[in-house]
Amino acid sequence: MRPKTAAAALAACALTYATSANAGLYEVSAPIQILQFEQDFVGFASLAKYSGPEKITSVTVTLTGKSWRYHDYTICCEDVPVVVPALPVSWALELSDNDLQFPIGNQLFNSALPSFTTTPPAEDYHIITPKLDVSIVATTFPWSLDQYAGPGESEFRILSETLEAQFEGVVTMRITTAVPEFEVWGLMLFGVAGAGGVLRRQRAKLLAAITNAA
Repeated sequence: MRPKTAAAALAACALTYATSANAGLYEVSAPIQILQFEQDFVGFASLAKYSGPEKITSVTVTLTGKSWRYHDYTICCEDVPVVVPALPVSWALELSDNDLQFPIGNQLFNSALPSFTTTPPAEDYHIITPKLDVSIVATTFPWSLDQYAGPGESEFRILSETLEAQFEGVVTMRITTAVPEFEVWGLMLFGVAGAGGVLRRQRAKLLAAITNAA
């Protein structure tokens, strides 16, 4: 194989490997929230499944955003201002995969509703905690990988058993797929070069045989 041809083949292999490596990552995100007042305390998001040809090797689902908790106070019949002390509160968020039918991650929060002073006479107060960072990272089980491939969507759910808990954020599904290692491409390149050398020698022998026969 000529040097220029070998260099071109090497560049082509490198480009193919880079393209294949890029194809080894599939990532999709969607907004998800719990903004319940009175009833709802569940949020849903649907993400498109991986439809490529490569085999899935791992699936990681992350939930990021902000969570907080609120409380409604009703203070009545007071003739003077009332100081309401800070109230410690806690809550939890649970991330589930609806296809698998069980939780894949959760996070517990501890905070406090701030102290405030009422203004008489009767008043209703809607008090919220500071907004806290949410970071749930869940790696799915190996036997479940095929559920994320093919047509359709994977549905994820966030749940808080505390009615006053709130959340706004994003759920992201990150899928990695099997790709050939760089060493494999190197062996393929050497194989192509070797085959080219064999063909050149055979061609030279054939031309020599034809020349001698003539």
